Amino acid sequence: MFGIWAWRSYGGVYKELSLQEAIAKGVEIGMKKAKEG
Repeated sequence: MFGIWAWRSYGGVYKELSLQEAIAKGVEIGMKKAKEG
């Protein structure tokens, strides 16, 4: 329930931050796989 409350409270800013984090992690994993592969 806290996640929903936080999402509603912070709105777009909260979503943007989590989105940037997800993209950063995805790029990081992609780079690691590229080096290994």
